[in-house]
Amino acid sequence: MRKGYRSNLDTKAALDQAISHHQKGKLRPAELIYKNILESQPRNAEVLHLLGLLAWQKNKCEAAIDLIKQATRIKPENSLFLRDLARFLHDTGCLNQAIQIYQQALKVVPEDSAIGRELVSVLHQAEEPDEVLQVLQHIVDTNPSDTVSHIELGNFLQSAGRFEEAIRVYQKAISIDSNAYAAYNNLSVALCKTARFDQAIQACQKAIHIFPNYYEVYVNLGNIYEAVKQFGQAVESYQKAIRINSEVAGVHFSLGNVLKEIGRHEEAIQAYQRVFLLNPDYAEAHYNHGVVLQDQGKFNQAVESYQAAIRINPDYAQAYNNYGFILHKQGKFHEAIHQYRHAIDLDPTIAQAHTNLGIALLLTGHFKKGWQEYEWRLKTELYQPYARNLPQPRWHGCDLKNKTILVWAEQGIGDQIMFVNVFHLLAQKAQRIMVEIEPRLVSVFQRSFPDIIFFPQLDPPDSRVLDHSIDYQIPIASLAQHFLNTESSFPKRKSYLVPCSEKKRQFRHRYQKIADGRLLVGISWKGGNREKESRTIPLEQWADLLAADNCCFINLQYGNVTEEIGEFSAATGVSIHCDNQVDSSQDLDVFFAQVAAMDLVVSIANSTAHIAGSLGKSALISLPYVPDWRWMIDRADSLWYPEITLFRQKREGDWSKALQEVAVALAQFTLTRGNC
Repeated sequence: MRKGYRSNLDTKAALDQAISHHQKGKLRPAELIYKNILESQPRNAEVLHLLGLLAWQKNKCEAAIDLIKQATRIKPENSLFLRDLARFLHDTGCLNQAIQIYQQALKVVPEDSAIGRELVSVLHQAEEPDEVLQVLQHIVDTNPSDTVSHIELGNFLQSAGRFEEAIRVYQKAISIDSNAYAAYNNLSVALCKTARFDQAIQACQKAIHIFPNYYEVYVNLGNIYEAVKQFGQAVESYQKAIRINSEVAGVHFSLGNVLKEIGRHEEAIQAYQRVFLLNPDYAEAHYNHGVVLQDQGKFNQAVESYQAAIRINPDYAQAYNNYGFILHKQGKFHEAIHQYRHAIDLDPTIAQAHTNLGIALLLTGHFKKGWQEYEWRLKTELYQPYARNLPQPRWHGCDLKNKTILVWAEQGIGDQIMFVNVFHLLAQKAQRIMVEIEPRLVSVFQRSFPDIIFFPQLDPPDSRVLDHSIDYQIPIASLAQHFLNTESSFPKRKSYLVPCSEKKRQFRHRYQKIADGRLLVGISWKGGNREKESRTIPLEQWADLLAADNCCFINLQYGNVTEEIGEFSAATGVSIHCDNQVDSSQDLDVFFAQVAAMDLVVSIANSTAHIAGSLGKSALISLPYVPDWRWMIDRADSLWYPEITLFRQKREGDWSKALQEVAVALAQFTLTRGNC
């Protein structure tokens, strides 16, 4: 055994040599010297500490911790020893012990923010938020001029949802250092969380003024502009962020989302493709890429994107829902139902999947379960414009004897006309019915159901809607689940709405003069919104059908189509009468009378078809390959309107066969009427 060192001078020289070996990575000679010193000076805390560090380097964790513990027992006020011990305890998973040692070190040097920050990190890992806040506040109190400490405290408060406190701390940081661009940026986030968007934007702009190439603030600014729907500015902000750093998939994703929102589909696709280059496993980007392709009608490509999202995240419920929607649009209804149910199994709260399932079930004749699922429409984003916050409880089918029920309108005019068909069934249950309806329908509905009180749906609402004496309320489409759960339960009445008899007489008298003995046939050829353009049949495709010389064709198409008809007539020589006294978009009571004056209506599936059906008017209705749910599949009749005959597209986008069948039916109708 070597002799110990006999003097402090010898010890210092040996220790310097050991440290030199240690620094050069010569661990074995350093270790021998450290141990030799300890033979004569077993309470040399510095050497115990150094030997502990060396043991840690050799992965002798327990020995390292034991050696440094010995050093701290000898010199409990040495913050360096305490800090290293706490680090080693933390790294070996002894979180509670590490926390205790860090706290001890912080008592020794309360102003040491580095120790405080390490303690905060361990407390975060141990999920001790109250202690985290105490330490962060301690760091700020002991370092009142340290901007970084204030920002860190603000960040924690913000992460805890304490936004007002965070705002004050960020503002304090800025008062300490007016060039603290990170404080401005983080302040903007907290301001945005409290809906002070203008102030948030100003904070971002100040950060940019200080640091023009601040990537994070451009991303944040883009997020704020996106939140307030200033999409042009959001695009510009994200693009500036990308010019500074183009290697972050998330900002390309955000850019793609905004471009998708404003309909710049091709640019959105390019943004998502850049995401895939940076991160091929970005499931949300694959999903949103599919949404854009779906909006473009590129269903097969959209399916590939949804399938990619599902491969990456097999629990991606919304991707299954959208995949089901495309299968539905392709006429694969049973496969679509399977996907909708899979989405619901993964996320039972996904309202759109339930609604889509309900629509598919109704389309395929499964009414009871279909109506139940269709109730979820009330929770979808698309439904919110129709939502009503009413004081009365919802009716769920209980006894209505001696009760008053309020029915309120939802969705479009066609839906309201269709669902009013069950009012006579509701009247058998309720003592009193009040109906808030589209204002243009009030007169015809009141005439048709004189015992029911109708009033217009207004904003703000009619005071009668808020009457607490009303026992129950229900949206009009929800009535069906209480009355129409089997095919046999659908009303068989030929008609249920009553036009103004005098207006009808005037129309018929005037049109018969024009017709000169020919049948009066009203026509309508296009839908009322962009999403349902698949229903529209371009007027030029009607040329052969409208060439029937024993019919006088009357325009029932709402909107100003005078120029369109003029061009058609000039090209084909076919005459379509336009009545300038009728504005169906403004006066539906007049339009009902005009439709009632026809011998026959030929139309696509729009509001004109619903009006004709509700009046019991014979009508030939052309449906797209994938029809709206109310027309169901593979049948020529309508459960809602007994006098309607349905003609269906055989191929997506090809109306030729359906129009040929309509032409044959028209010829048969005119022949039958001519023999009467």
